[in-house]
Amino acid sequence: NGDHRDLHLSIRRQRQMCIRDSPFSACVARPVDKNERLRTPAALDAITKEWTSLRDMGVWDESNVREWRDVANDAKNSGTRTHVGRIFDICVEKGSELADVDGKRHPGRKFKGRAVFQGNNVFDENHEVAMFQELSSCPATMEASKFADLIGLQPGYSCAQADAERAYIQSRIGGDPTWVRLPTEQWPDAWRKSGLRDPVCPLILALYGHPDAGGYWEQHCEKHLTAIGWRTVPDWRSCFWHPQYQAFLMVYVDDFKLSARSEDHAALWKAIRTTSVAGTVGLQMEDPTPPDKFLGCNHIITQRVLHNGVKVQSIELDESPFMNSCLELYSDLTGVDLDSIPVVKTPFLDEDVLRKKFGVGPGGFPDIVQPKRPPEQTVSSFTSAEAPSDGYPDPPGSDPSPVGEPQQLASGYLQPIAARLLMKILYGARFARPDLLRCVCGLARRITKWTVMQDHQLHRLMAYIKSSLHLRQVAWVGDDLSNIQLRLYLSLIHI
Repeated sequence: NGDHRDLHLSIRRQRQMCIRDSPFSACVARPVDKNERLRTPAALDAITKEWTSLRDMGVWDESNVREWRDVANDAKNSGTRTHVGRIFDICVEKGSELADVDGKRHPGRKFKGRAVFQGNNVFDENHEVAMFQELSSCPATMEASKFADLIGLQPGYSCAQADAERAYIQSRIGGDPTWVRLPTEQWPDAWRKSGLRDPVCPLILALYGHPDAGGYWEQHCEKHLTAIGWRTVPDWRSCFWHPQYQAFLMVYVDDFKLSARSEDHAALWKAIRTTSVAGTVGLQMEDPTPPDKFLGCNHIITQRVLHNGVKVQSIELDESPFMNSCLELYSDLTGVDLDSIPVVKTPFLDEDVLRKKFGVGPGGFPDIVQPKRPPEQTVSSFTSAEAPSDGYPDPPGSDPSPVGEPQQLASGYLQPIAARLLMKILYGARFARPDLLRCVCGLARRITKWTVMQDHQLHRLMAYIKSSLHLRQVAWVGDDLSNIQLRLYLSLIHI
């Protein structure tokens, strides 16, 4: 096929793909390793700022430092339970998918430092794995975000968003007492001078990473919101309705999205940030802004005139920066030059033609319906005939099946990275690119039975994404909600 003639992977590069640290890449923030952090002043500043801020907020109590051995012995003697864990820092770059502007770094790209609790490495006083309450935390869903857009688009309404500042540590940690170890480079001078060997101090606030931190923050947030008039939506966690203001609020961890009458926004946001009559502490929030980038998708509010002359508010969901990052990931993993990818009109190839070409029968096995005509022996265009023999094992492929069982087709060369690419694309497809869903989900079904045929189908999908970066999901509301009905249509074709 001419579309794939220039596509190939060296044997060495395939081995590199197989040993990647993580098979998935669905997160928007890009991890920054320590080497990059040390040579990037902005990243170092972000880490320093984080540690200073947590200390100022009193997340842990450094004045009550003790040797862990003494703490554990006290717990054993008193018959109580206590936990110990460690705190470490990480650095990420948010908005890394945003391209530079006029040769300068995009203002939306920012380094962010986080000091977190290592929740998978916590022990009790007997050095046994710690057991937690496992408080359930359930952030709002993408559908809740779309529903907030619906409310905000009706006549007289608008939508706004805001972030809670350091959400988790606005709540106190509960359960069994937890003590923490700090990195040696973060030890106060007093600790060093006292000759402590294994110093620990008590954790006060629900620091990120603690298994129950999300649950304590959700309880804290919900308690305050219900105290100021919001009511939880039954069977829809982290979503709230205000009967007095006829307003809707969704909370996705620390991201708040509120839809209400335009004149009511100021009062609603002020109440969220103010201590209630019941005494619940107001939430520390950034100033609300009009819809912009929310959950990784650009929200663009416009005005449009319908065919009947009615002027309405419209929203465009633009996933082009995110989808462009998917293309860059594909290029990085495969070595394919994005400029060489052709323009196509659909994400699909003719499966009947592909099955005949690659000899694929039912269930992913070789076609044995017509044994007198053996399947065509097609070599994947993703292999490299010029790859040197450097002692690496044979390219990935299935071993011969036991006697009496159907022979499996050889695995495609993109199988090691297929899940990583498809899961990343699926996030954007679910949010604002429904035209990609059928193709992505169809390929995802073949992850464990990936063949050369799927190599070509995945490349076709990437070609379509490149050809359709301009597409946006558009919606508007021209009626009051009292005149709108919710209807659900199912089609077996799309199941």
